[in-house]
Amino acid sequence: MIRHYFLAAWRSLVKNRTFTLIHLFGLTLALSTCMLLGIYLMNEFRFDHFHRKADRICRLNVDLIMPGQQLELALASGAMAPAMAADFPEVESFVRLAMPGRDLTVRQGNRAYFEKNILYADSTFFDLFDFELLEGDAKKALGRPDQIVITEKLAAKYFGDKDPIGAELTIEGHPYTVSGMAADPPDNSQIGFDALISWSTWARERPPAETNWGWTSSPTYLLMAEHADYSAVNRKLAGWLKTRMPAEQQGEEMKLGLEPMLAIHFNPPRLGELKPKGNRKQLLLLSLTGVFILFMALFNYVNLATALYAGRTREIGVRKTFGARSRQISAQFLSESTLLAAASIAGSVLAAKLLLPWFGKLTGHGLTLSFLSPLGFGAVLACALLLIGLLAGAYPSVVVSRWKLIRLFHGDRVEMGGITLRRLLTGMQFIISIGLAISTFVIWRQYAFLNRQGLGFDREAKMVINFGGTAQLPLSVDALKTELQKIPGVRTVTFSSHVPTEYTHGVYTAVQGADGEERSAEMELTLADAGFLDVYGLDLLAGRNFSDELPTDTTSSLVLNETAVRQLGFAAPEDIIGRRFRQWDWSGTVIGVVRDYHQHSLRDRISPMTFQMHPELFEKVTIQYKTADLPAFVQQVERSWTAATAGLPFQFTFMDDRLALQYDAERRFSSIFTAFTLLAVFISCIGLFGLTAIAVSRRVREIGIRKVLGATPGSIVALFSGDFIRLVLIAVIAAAPPAWYFTQSWLRDFAYRIDLPLWTFALIALGAGFFAGVITLLTVSFQGMAAAHANPVDSLKDE
Repeated sequence: MIRHYFLAAWRSLVKNRTFTLIHLFGLTLALSTCMLLGIYLMNEFRFDHFHRKADRICRLNVDLIMPGQQLELALASGAMAPAMAADFPEVESFVRLAMPGRDLTVRQGNRAYFEKNILYADSTFFDLFDFELLEGDAKKALGRPDQIVITEKLAAKYFGDKDPIGAELTIEGHPYTVSGMAADPPDNSQIGFDALISWSTWARERPPAETNWGWTSSPTYLLMAEHADYSAVNRKLAGWLKTRMPAEQQGEEMKLGLEPMLAIHFNPPRLGELKPKGNRKQLLLLSLTGVFILFMALFNYVNLATALYAGRTREIGVRKTFGARSRQISAQFLSESTLLAAASIAGSVLAAKLLLPWFGKLTGHGLTLSFLSPLGFGAVLACALLLIGLLAGAYPSVVVSRWKLIRLFHGDRVEMGGITLRRLLTGMQFIISIGLAISTFVIWRQYAFLNRQGLGFDREAKMVINFGGTAQLPLSVDALKTELQKIPGVRTVTFSSHVPTEYTHGVYTAVQGADGEERSAEMELTLADAGFLDVYGLDLLAGRNFSDELPTDTTSSLVLNETAVRQLGFAAPEDIIGRRFRQWDWSGTVIGVVRDYHQHSLRDRISPMTFQMHPELFEKVTIQYKTADLPAFVQQVERSWTAATAGLPFQFTFMDDRLALQYDAERRFSSIFTAFTLLAVFISCIGLFGLTAIAVSRRVREIGIRKVLGATPGSIVALFSGDFIRLVLIAVIAAAPPAWYFTQSWLRDFAYRIDLPLWTFALIALGAGFFAGVITLLTVSFQGMAAAHANPVDSLKDE
C-alpha cells in the first residue's frame, strides 16, 4: 500500500512538473539557507563547548572602582589565582594567561615575522582546557622557562615538513625551545593562539606579574569543584580580598567576580577580552530570517497545493467512488509532500555542502559540520523530512479528503475556503519580505554612516609599519626617520606605540587640581613623537604640542584629550594646562589638550586619552605619502626599510584598510542579511508566479471573453494584480511595527548611530512597499501579459 501511495505521488509530481519544480526549487533554497544558518548559529552558540570541563571553568574578573568611574576588566592579577586555590576549597586548579601587548619578532633561520597571537600560559593549560596537543607532553610542555608550544600553522610556517620538537625559535632576540605542537584552536574558542610560552618565562621577565595584586593584566581561568556554588564564592571574595591583599598594594577599590566560561561569549564585553563578543541580537535577527524563509517556502507549497488539488476533483471523485477513504486520500497527498520534501532535503544538503566554504568566508568563521556525528546528522534530516512533509501536506490533504463526492463530479471548482487561506498566506509572505526589506535598508544606512562619519583625525594616505619595538631596530628612531624621509613620495614620518583603530594600554592617571587635591581616572595611553598630532591632524585646543627641542618633553610632558579633561573634573581645557600629573612611576606637567577623536570604532564612546613621548617604547611608524604609483611606492619603502633595519620584517597596513576592518563584522552581517532578504523576496516571487499561473489557467475562457468584448492587455493584467497590490499595502502597515522594534534594538548597540525619526522610518517602509509592489507587478505581468496576448479563438473554440 505504501509503495502504491508513493508511486501515485511520483506520477502526479511528474505530471505537474512545472509546479513540482517550483515547489522543489523554493523548498531547496529555503532548506539550504536554514542549514547554512543553522551551522553558523551552532558555531556561535557552542562557543567553548568542546572543553569537557567547560561547565566547571570560570573566569576571574576584576572591577576597578574609582571616583566617577568603574572599569570592568576581563583580567586579574597573577597573584590572585594561586591565593584563591590555597584559600578556597571550591577552586581545584587555575590557568593564568598573559598577553605581550604587542607583536613579537620571531626568527628561525632566514625566516623572520612579527607574530601577534602569542600568549604566556601556566603549565596546567592543557590539563584544564581540551586543546589537542599533537606532539609533546601535556604536563611538561609549559613547565620550564623558555619553552614554547606552537600550533600546526606556525610549525608549517617556520619548519615546513620538519619535526619542530626540540628545535629553537628566537623571539625578541631570546632563544626558546619548541616543547610541543598543538592543533590549531577551533574557531569557536574564546582563547585563540598561534603559540604558548611558559608562564615561568613571563614571571621571570616581569616579577610583579606574580606578586603585585594591582597589576591586573592576566586573563585568569579557575576550575571549580563539582557543584561549587559560584554565588557563595562571589560573596566571600570581597572580604577575602581585603584581608589577603598586602596593605602596601591596596590602592583603588577592587571587586572580584566569577564569570562562567560558557556565558562569556554573549555576556557584555569587558576590557581585555581575548576575542570579540558574539552579538545575540544579530543572531536572533538571522535566526528569525531563516525561519521566515522556511515558512515562506512552506506557505508557497500550501498555497499552490490547495489551488492545484482543486483542479484534481475528478481524480479524487474516482478514488472515492472505488472505495477510497478520507484517510487514504490524505495519505496519498501526504506522500506527495513527503516525496517532495525528501527531494528538497537531498538537494539542500548538496547545496549547503557546496556553499559552506563560501558562507564561511562571508561570516568570517571556519564553519564545519564536526559538531554533529553522522548518526546525529541523519536523525536531524529524518526529523526535518517528517516535519516538512507533515507541515506542507497536512492542511491540503485533510481539506481535499473531506470534499463531498457529489460536488467532485458536479463540474464546479471546489475551493473550501482556499481563496481566503491563499490570501492569508500570500499576505504573510509580503509581510515577511517587506519587514526584511525595511530592516535591510536601516542596517545598510547604519553601515554607511559608520564609514562616512568624521572620526576627528586625518585618515588619508597613511601607511603604518609595525617594527615590534625600538629594541629591534639596529639604528635610532631619528636615523630611521631620516632614511624614510629620503624616499620620493614620503611627506612626513611619525613614530608611536599605537595608531588610531587600536586599543591602547590602560593607565591610571592622577592630575593635581587647583585645590591641591589629586583627581584621577583610568585612561588609554599612546606614546608618540612630536609629529604624531600633525600627521593625524589632531587639533590642539589648549597648550602646545610636544617639541623635539625640549628634552623634558621626552619623559615628563603630557597631552590629554577633551574627554580626559572632563573626566578629571576640569571645566575648560585651559584649566588643566601646567598641572602636575602622575602615571605609574612617571610624573611631570600637562602641556596640551587635543580635540576628541575616535580612537576606536563608533560602537564605543570616546575614551579618555593621554599622550606621552618615551621614544624607547615606540612600536609603529606612520608614513604620510603622496604618490601616483602606490605599488611602486610600497616597493621602494620595502627596499629602504630592509636596508635600514638589517632585514627586520616589513609588515605594513594602510589606515583606510584598518578602518574598514573595524566594521568588518557589520559589513559581514549587512551582506548576510541582505542576501537572505533577497532570497526571501525571490521565494515569494516563485510562489506568486505559481499562483498567477494557476489563476490564469483557471480563467482562460474568461480572458478570451473579455478580449472579445474589447479588454486591453493592461486591464487584464490589472484583473490579476489588483488583489496582490492590496495585500502589499496591508503588508506594509503590518510589517512596519515589528521592523521598527528590531531595528531600534539593533541600533542601540552603537554609541554613535543614525537618527531615525518616525517620519524617516515611514518613508523607508513606503519605499520597501513600493519595491514589493513593483516586484509583484512584474511577476504577475509576466503571466498576465502572456494570457492577454493569446488568441481568444483558442480559448473559446469549444464553447
